[in-house]
Amino acid sequence: MVIVCVLIFLVPLLNFLNIMLFGCLLGVRGSSFFSGLFSMLLFGMSLLLGLFYCNQFDVLVFNLGVWFKSSTLLVSWMFFFDVLSIMMLLLVTCVSFIVHVYSLNYMYNDPYQSRFLAYLSLFTFFMIVLVTAANLCVFLVGWEGVGLCSYLLISFWNVRVKANKAALKAIVYNRIGDIGILIGISLIYYFVQSVDFFVIYQVLPFYASSVFNIFGFGEVAVLDIIFFFLFVGVVGKSAQLGLHVWLLDAMEGPTPVSALIHAATMVTAGVYLLVRFSFVLEYALFVKLFISFVAVCTILVSSIAALFQNDIKSVVAYSTCSQLGYMVMACGISSYSAAFFHCLNHGFGKALLFLSSGVIIHNFCEEQDMRKVGGLFRIFPLTYAFFFVGSFSIMGLPFLSSFYSKDYILDFLAVLPFYWANFVYHIAVLSVFFTALYSIRLIYYVFLSIPNGFRGYYCLVREVYSNFMLIGMLILAVASIFSGWLFKDGFVGIGSDFLVDSVSVNIGRLVRSSVDYEFFLLYEGSIWFSLKLVPLYFMWFGLIVFVILKKVFYRVEFLKYNWIYYFYTFCYSGMLFNFIYLFIGGHIFYRICWNLFLFDKVFCEQILTLIFKDSARQLYSVLFYLYRDRYFINFFFSVSYFIWFFLIFFLIF
Repeated sequence: MVIVCVLIFLVPLLNFLNIMLFGCLLGVRGSSFFSGLFSMLLFGMSLLLGLFYCNQFDVLVFNLGVWFKSSTLLVSWMFFFDVLSIMMLLLVTCVSFIVHVYSLNYMYNDPYQSRFLAYLSLFTFFMIVLVTAANLCVFLVGWEGVGLCSYLLISFWNVRVKANKAALKAIVYNRIGDIGILIGISLIYYFVQSVDFFVIYQVLPFYASSVFNIFGFGEVAVLDIIFFFLFVGVVGKSAQLGLHVWLLDAMEGPTPVSALIHAATMVTAGVYLLVRFSFVLEYALFVKLFISFVAVCTILVSSIAALFQNDIKSVVAYSTCSQLGYMVMACGISSYSAAFFHCLNHGFGKALLFLSSGVIIHNFCEEQDMRKVGGLFRIFPLTYAFFFVGSFSIMGLPFLSSFYSKDYILDFLAVLPFYWANFVYHIAVLSVFFTALYSIRLIYYVFLSIPNGFRGYYCLVREVYSNFMLIGMLILAVASIFSGWLFKDGFVGIGSDFLVDSVSVNIGRLVRSSVDYEFFLLYEGSIWFSLKLVPLYFMWFGLIVFVILKKVFYRVEFLKYNWIYYFYTFCYSGMLFNFIYLFIGGHIFYRICWNLFLFDKVFCEQILTLIFKDSARQLYSVLFYLYRDRYFINFFFSVSYFIWFFLIFFLIF
């Protein structure tokens, strides 16, 4: 079985090297054949590993050798496979296989299809490294690798200026989060003197009562500081409120990229980090409260913003932000198994939505504005069915996959005996209303409304599916319907020990909110049953409101009122986050720093040369020219430099 584990790493890496080195000899057909074959082989080996683990109930650990050694720090290429990493691996490889097969048809006429398939394989390799890493340094390799592949895939159509800007924006926003990850890893090593997960799980909880003096201004718990910086990385990677704006612009890349990276894999890496550190996160009480509030604000803001978008992929992108908020919120209330369960169900449903959107856009003359389509349910009957399944699964329709995970998170939150939990619960339930509203709006505009596009488009377009493409979509549709029912007893069932070795279980909360709640629901009468139905009521209320007010969305006259126009513009622009960052970074902070010579090129090169010699000076020269030319990222580069200089000063002195 160790051979299978090693092959899981080698197969996507070999496919990438094969296409990049011999792509000219293989041609498009040869590259497509090997990509499909290797991705199918990878998914098959993941299934084999999952079946083996279910029979053995043991953790597989293997070491590929020492990476580097310095003083007390020994870092090895160590990987381990437990139930958490294997289930994440199944999600990654399944979606990767379907996206590879889908791309063979979607990118058929692209002259650089081979390079696109190579990037997909490289991304899959780094994602496998991330989910199976046994220490923080190897985890960081996968974390940074998926960020690099995200940049390459978003900017794949590099002749488009918007795609290049979107890719640069994505990598810069993620770099801001990565600074938090680096500081968190540095603090963990400072206290634990190791980066291995097993050592961290055993040692770091002993610092639960330790405090850190902030330059004499006050004391903060050590674990709160560590997980605050780690959460900054989660905010950047999982598109939480504050660093979420890159996800909307990332839709400039090809649609298969959105399905693989921005729905099912990379954006869930932050959630995976919180779940993986659940054994220690349980002791960071203040940070868990902070995580819950940031997550519920993300849910509300994203669901409202999605309601006012007109681009098909933009609506699905904001929906991704909202659902990621549910996962992060579940981690904040110590329901880690439910968070990962929702991550699994959401990955299938959202990948199905993105791929269905790609079918419509690709076959309907690359039109993405939902106001310029309509009436497509007769032309795209299969796509309509897939869209219907994916949307209603995300909404939480009873007995579809996300119903078992999202409603469980809300039920878990409803019975917590804390005053702040009541506030968070009401906002989360209100977001269910907006989720139903924007989901049914998307379905109605694209499929059920009157045709609004050019007549020639409707005469020429037809629904085109290759056999492999159709099989992949059917797999996602079946998973979106039945995955919740199949796995609910293992992840959130009463007394289940499926994740007990991988995820922390707070016994007091588990008994109070899971076991007792289930029995109250069955035996104690109407109060608990009504509480269970509250999210369902809000979902149906959203559907009814849209049916009543659907005519309003076609009218422009209501915008003549100033307050309605300003509110619509505010929501359509994503709550003006882009404008705020541009104003602060491009007009205020940039001018102040430039006038004070804080970023004079010669001055900074001399300082860095004294510390890091030539390599850092050359790197800074590249960053400096990027800094001068890309105004909308000035603020983030500036903050990055200040934090790096502070960190270097702190470590030296």
